[in-house]
Amino acid sequence: MTTATAEAVRAGAGSQPVPVSPVRLRRVIHSEWVKISSLRSTWYLLAFTMIGMAAVGAIASAVSAADWDSMSQSRRATFSPVDVSLNGVALAQILIAVPGVLVVTGEYTTGMIRSSLAAVPRRLPLLWGKLVVSAALSFGTGLVGCLFSFFLGQALLGSHNTALGGPHALSSVLGAAFYLMTITVLATTLGFILRATAGGIATVLGALMVLPVIGNALPQSIQDGLLPYLPNNAGNAVYATHPYDSALSGGTALITLCAWVAVATVTASVLLRRRDA
Repeated sequence: MTTATAEAVRAGAGSQPVPVSPVRLRRVIHSEWVKISSLRSTWYLLAFTMIGMAAVGAIASAVSAADWDSMSQSRRATFSPVDVSLNGVALAQILIAVPGVLVVTGEYTTGMIRSSLAAVPRRLPLLWGKLVVSAALSFGTGLVGCLFSFFLGQALLGSHNTALGGPHALSSVLGAAFYLMTITVLATTLGFILRATAGGIATVLGALMVLPVIGNALPQSIQDGLLPYLPNNAGNAVYATHPYDSALSGGTALITLCAWVAVATVTASVLLRRRDA
């Protein structure tokens, strides 16, 4: 390119300034949606979550229907076709946490977080944007997966099934979807807190799988005061017709999940502003 041509290009660029728009949360959310929706791995993980949830629920429902005649009276008395069909939530809670972590740590790993923070200098809108997108995707995935699991499970249960309008059915489906959403939101905040994929996923899995095991090794008095407030047990109390023993009431469990999300979000907000200022 000659000197004259270069000067002409600069002159032309200078006469047409690039418009600058204020950073608004709506635009940040749209940007985060474009980022996460453009990754094939996101859709693979979410599809595998729904398929895995439905598969586990279908197996549990088919086994229950086949064993009905040999089932004891006590088991029949506590049998819930809703709970059986939603058995796959235990698997889905692990799978759906992964994209929640990756939506943050993926940017720290590649260095793209620098561009994101440069585009959103106030920092916190970036956190809100990622949380909104993660929550929307996980709730939608959880709701579709739970509905699919429910209808497939009821079909396999035959005469022992129930309808979506039956007792506790719809509230259980919505509660399970809400619980899966909170797990993804917690995973997203952990991504900001730890800024490492392995650490974030390990921490989520530890909270869901390791803490209950450790808690069961403690004295009974401590178990009664601790275990019901763990995320997985609180989530079970939100959606299960027959939750675990010593489970919280549905309302208290819902407040407990919201408290977990609030504490994690505040922690992530403080660290994001201090470390990435």
